[in-house]
Amino acid sequence: MRVAITGGSGFIGHHVAALTLVEGHDVVVVDHAQCAAPGAIVRLVDITDAEALAGALADCDVVRRRSSMTGSGVNWPHLGDEKGNREPER
Repeated sequence: MRVAITGGSGFIGHHVAALTLVEGHDVVVVDHAQCAAPGAIVRLVDITDAEALAGALADCDVVRRRSSMTGSGVNWPHLGDEKGNREPER
C-alpha cells in the first residue's frame, strides 16, 4: 500500500513514516521540508495549495495527516514560551 504522510518531516510525522516503512508500506512524505525517514519518497508541497496537494496524493492509497503550523506566533502564557518560561499568575 502507498501511504502519504503530510508533515512527514516533522517530529511526529518522521516517526510515523519510519514505522509505516517498517510495516512494509511505500511511504510518500508530503511536506515543505526535505527531512524524511530513509526510504521514503519526498514530495515538496505547500499543503495549502490544493492543486499541488491533489497532485502529490494522486497515486496514494491512504493519507495520514500529521502536518501542523509551527512558529505561528500564538501565545499561550499558561503553557509557557518556547523556553518553558511561564508568566506569573496574578
